[in-house]
Amino acid sequence: MTTRERIIETSTELFSMKGCKSITMDEISAVNGISKRTLYEIFADKSALLEACLSSIAKKTKEVSMKLREESSNILEYILSFQDYESREAARTSRVLGEELKKFYPEVYQRAIESVKNQQLEYTKSLIEEGIEEGLFESDIVSLDVVSKILTLLVGLNSFAVCDSIKRESNRKEIFMSSVVVYLRGLATDKGREAIDNYFETRNIH
Repeated sequence: MTTRERIIETSTELFSMKGCKSITMDEISAVNGISKRTLYEIFADKSALLEACLSSIAKKTKEVSMKLREESSNILEYILSFQDYESREAARTSRVLGEELKKFYPEVYQRAIESVKNQQLEYTKSLIEEGIEEGLFESDIVSLDVVSKILTLLVGLNSFAVCDSIKRESNRKEIFMSSVVVYLRGLATDKGREAIDNYFETRNIH
């Protein structure tokens, strides 16, 4: 692991636990056992470091997503498995991180959100199309674009940037079961609903 990679890893953990406002570059250099000069040679400022950390999170998420896709027997199993992973990650991330990014680092926040949103919409649409081909989703969906947007928004309930007021009142399992699962059941064929039931039965989730 290079010095840059180590800094990103430790900083991501700090930001996830405590948010980004209270974490100083002094603390980051001390935790990594390097001088501030060395830190600033690698990252011009805290914004650059935050952007690198968010990119690292996105890269890790994509890697997990690909792994889960390979391990899943159908699209619904993959969607549910990945959503469960996302919700667990969100649960261990301080809710103030999104708030502080939006308030103190709006440009970094906006770039991260836009990047994820644009990619996710197209990807979600492709998953629904594949689910239709597998006979898991109804084929008479009026608008794939609208359905994709709604499902993307529901998945976003697990994001640090979306619907924090809901997360204050409900745990991640309640959100997961009351939003994504309900919507997927509405889109699913009998075969699809059976696949959803099998997913939860095999994992002993009720």
